[in-house]
Amino acid sequence: MVKHEDTSVIDELTDDLRARIERGEYGTSGTIPTTDLLATQWKKPRSMVTQVMSILQAEGKIRLVGKRYIVAYPHLVFPGLVKDFGKYLEEQGFIALMENLIEPREEQMPIDIATLFHQEAGVHVVHRIRRQGMRKEGIPDYPLRIAENWYPSHLALPFLAEMRTNDYIHVVEAIREKFGVVITQHEERISGRIPTKQEREWLSISRYQPVLELIWNNFDKDNQPVMFNRIVMVASNFAIDRKYPVNFWG
Repeated sequence: MVKHEDTSVIDELTDDLRARIERGEYGTSGTIPTTDLLATQWKKPRSMVTQVMSILQAEGKIRLVGKRYIVAYPHLVFPGLVKDFGKYLEEQGFIALMENLIEPREEQMPIDIATLFHQEAGVHVVHRIRRQGMRKEGIPDYPLRIAENWYPSHLALPFLAEMRTNDYIHVVEAIREKFGVVITQHEERISGRIPTKQEREWLSISRYQPVLELIWNNFDKDNQPVMFNRIVMVASNFAIDRKYPVNFWG
């Protein structure tokens, strides 16, 4: 059990290191001093320093790469659903990274997923999960989010083989080109939570680092589903910025 006085000391040390980071002492992606070095500087037990690192990692100020902590970067203003997340990253000055985490496959939509997206259980879909991140010179590869997609089989099966070999294929665009089906309606739900063990491993984040879960239903003009999305984003890397008309008092 952590003593009250120890908690106060940990808070003070956290404030000190956070202030150093925010002053730019380690740049936008520089390496943080080792826990041993900080323990020596502060003249405190290494266990306290480890807790400081855990707090700042949960806040998104730092991230663990291998055995070293570096300043966390970037922070993106995200507009919600975008036509192409890879191009969005390129517009921010990064190289987009896409990686299949499972082999894309056709399956029956599980009951819990069908319920999540207000669909009938057993509908046939093409399912894929990708890790999406960025790369920039001088910054280690940075996972930003997990994109899980389900596409109606009758639309996506022609592209399944390419999905298995090409992590970057834009399936919605391929559907548009082959079938002329276009997303015109979008439903969105956003919630914050703590990541699962699998999500922590895929995103290289700490146990208590918050994530944003975005549930997106996408339909064509006839209200037929084109794509279902569950996006899990590292919350500290994104601010969602959207504008829309309000007519409550009109």
